[in-house]
Amino acid sequence: MHASFFSRLRTAAIFLFLSQVVFAQIPAGYYDTADGLNGAELKSALHNIISDHIRYPYTSSSTDVWDILKETDEDPDSSDNVILIYTGRSQAKTANSGETSDTESNLWNREHIWSKSHGFPDEIDTAYTDCHHLRPADESVNSSRSELDFDNGGNQHVEATECYYDSDSWEPRDAVKGDVARMMFYMVVRYDPGYHSDNSLYDLELVDAVGTATYQPTFGKLSTLLQWHLQDPVDAFEQNRNEVVFGYQGNRNPFIDHPEWAHSIFASQLAPHTRIGFTDNSAIVEEDAATVVLELAIVNPDPIQATQCDIVLASGDSSDLNGFETASITFPANSNALQTLQITITDDDLAEDQETFVFNIVNITGGDSASVNGNDSFVLTIIPNDQLSTMTGLIISEVMDGNRSGGQPKLLEITNVSPASMVIGGLQIWRGSNGAVPGPVVTISSAANLLSGESWVIAGSLTELVAAGFEAPDQVSSGINGNGNDVYELRSAAGDYIDAFGLAGTATAWYENSGAERIPQVYTGQASYQADQWVFTPLAVGTPAGGSPGTPGTHVFIPYVSTKSAYQPESRTIIRCYPNPFNGESVISFEISTYSEVIVDVYDIKGSLVTTLLRDELNPGSHDVSWTGKGPAGAELASGIYIVRLSAGLETAVQRISLLR
Repeated sequence: MHASFFSRLRTAAIFLFLSQVVFAQIPAGYYDTADGLNGAELKSALHNIISDHIRYPYTSSSTDVWDILKETDEDPDSSDNVILIYTGRSQAKTANSGETSDTESNLWNREHIWSKSHGFPDEIDTAYTDCHHLRPADESVNSSRSELDFDNGGNQHVEATECYYDSDSWEPRDAVKGDVARMMFYMVVRYDPGYHSDNSLYDLELVDAVGTATYQPTFGKLSTLLQWHLQDPVDAFEQNRNEVVFGYQGNRNPFIDHPEWAHSIFASQLAPHTRIGFTDNSAIVEEDAATVVLELAIVNPDPIQATQCDIVLASGDSSDLNGFETASITFPANSNALQTLQITITDDDLAEDQETFVFNIVNITGGDSASVNGNDSFVLTIIPNDQLSTMTGLIISEVMDGNRSGGQPKLLEITNVSPASMVIGGLQIWRGSNGAVPGPVVTISSAANLLSGESWVIAGSLTELVAAGFEAPDQVSSGINGNGNDVYELRSAAGDYIDAFGLAGTATAWYENSGAERIPQVYTGQASYQADQWVFTPLAVGTPAGGSPGTPGTHVFIPYVSTKSAYQPESRTIIRCYPNPFNGESVISFEISTYSEVIVDVYDIKGSLVTTLLRDELNPGSHDVSWTGKGPAGAELASGIYIVRLSAGLETAVQRISLLR
């Protein structure tokens, strides 16, 4: 049995505080007048400590907000860049809307985490320029977030693919959820009250609801922000940011220095009604994953009455989920135990595109006026394992996202590795921006046959490709605009699948500022992206001297007939991972047909070896090995998609596995 939400909040907050004491550089005596206080008294004392800070202009020829944000949000790994809050992208400090009018790149601007339309719409208002809640953000993503309240769930954003939103709320990526919560807590205390330029008062308050009205000094959703505060503890980046702002404004965010104070001030504002919801909002699995488990949590269960709900399939073909349409879930009275629903995935032999399924929580009854906590939808993406190339011998052989300005040059190369010539005119290149589901962006213009061994190069810019020291491409198209995490697919004129580079559904930048070349042994398009078939090489700034992965237009490969048996063997080598996705331990089971030396390796999505789980000589039959999501030194790895590769003699098998933290 789990402790109540409020007990967990209190315990976790104390732990967070103890874990930060060593790192925070709090001036001696800064919080003395708040020591030992709780609730409203603590809130009042903190307001007196952090109010009346030094105000800097929003835009000025002297030090302004632009200058401060370039320091507060500087990329620790690149002093010329800042980290954008919603995309997590590292971007040049100068690539902002205040310094350039460049319309061909994603500029950053200044995001008001507490939207300025909710209490302080005029630039002269102090809160308007308060750097404790201003963050660099991609312009278009900032526009999408607009003035939405903060809550879980919604649709995946097309560019900030780790963010979700709907008509009344915005969910930021997991890595900054706590940052957002603590900035919102700061704003409530700092501006309790605040003063407009005409000296009139306004009082910012958090409410436990979404859909708050424009021009009102309220914002939601308090219960979600408290959960995010626990989910994403204070980290070194946030601590450094607090120090930098303090150096300019002369005030600190007390919820970074003392995370436990969030519970003391805000928890009492929540009505203790029962709330349920999914613990996560999405998962990506392979078609042969067998099952996926949906997990639901409850807050404030009723001590006497159980809580019930139904899980319904709102979108997607139920035949691909073994006929699933609806199921009932019951939370026992007086229990915080998680409830799970196992969904069976139909692994058929049909050649299918990637599919998306949406599950909703409906018909909530019982508990203490039970309702959903905001995370009422779960999106399941199934990646097919049975797509067959409709043009055997035609492959995507090279992809580049260069390390020049704007990620140039960008190119995609296809090669005919079959023994016969092919007509490629009218074939399509599909691209999925930031890991999204691909769609058509380029039609190949060639009217000639592509002879055996010949390549066709499409570049995003002739000027950039030549300036980087490469020969002119065969075709130029702005559709070749991959930025390090874009998926490419090669399709027929009718849209039939031929080959793929990248994994749709993940925003991981696996080839940013790099080139990728297909290994020589691949002789035809594969059912899905396989990282171990690619060699990735970082590119030097300005020229290909740092190591082009190959010469565009020339692909080295082993002749088709000599590798067919090696790359599509008629074997009984089978590999499966269960559970998948997993967050504790997954068992990797496999079968081999002959006595062999067996190696089980784990790669990340970039194709880099993470760890070797097994290297041994084994007899024919079934075997298994477990993985706990750790690297060779025992360090826990980040959430994401990994690739398990089994080598048994001349046979290989690959299985993707999703690690959830």
